[in-house]
Amino acid sequence: MSIARSRLWFIWAVFALLIGFIVVLQMRGHVAAPEKHDDDHDDAPRMLFPMSMDEVWALEIFDKGVLHRFERDAQGQWFFHAHGAPKPDDPTHAHQADLKLAQTIATSLEGLGRTRREREFEKSDGAEYGMNEPEMFVLLYAKDAAQLLDKITVGSVAPDRLSRYVSSNNYPKIVSIANYQIENLQNLLRAVGVITPASTK
Repeated sequence: MSIARSRLWFIWAVFALLIGFIVVLQMRGHVAAPEKHDDDHDDAPRMLFPMSMDEVWALEIFDKGVLHRFERDAQGQWFFHAHGAPKPDDPTHAHQADLKLAQTIATSLEGLGRTRREREFEKSDGAEYGMNEPEMFVLLYAKDAAQLLDKITVGSVAPDRLSRYVSSNNYPKIVSIANYQIENLQNLLRAVGVITPASTK
């Protein structure tokens, strides 16, 4: 075999090795960089709640000093825990889920669970954002009723009327969220009959 032909084979062999090396690197890179999805961890820091609503088994809304409690039954269905009934066996003193109402409650609370933080403000400026005399609190409990998962203090509506200032026990700053999330909770209270449009601002 001539020297020229040997060199040609050597060059082709080196070229083939380089191609193989590049292919291996690309395959490794593909494995090391998994495809991202909308609900991946990158979005997690923007969520208002650090937990999923699947972990919440009771939710209390203090609205203008009145407590309204929502719970899950043994099957995980939501129901409104109505109090103030004349007798314990009165139908308004409910401890069981009505399927239609359960779906309404679940839809509202699932939407609440997707609340995202918008802007952030120092808690030392709480008075400016309506935190000193809030009209609403939202408390979330785990299946163990004694475990408080979070407490949301609801402050003033922002000047743009689209956002609302809130404070979470699990976050060090006051944040703004979409105001419709709070309006949805007020609509939920209307749906269970504890407030009416005439009684709200």
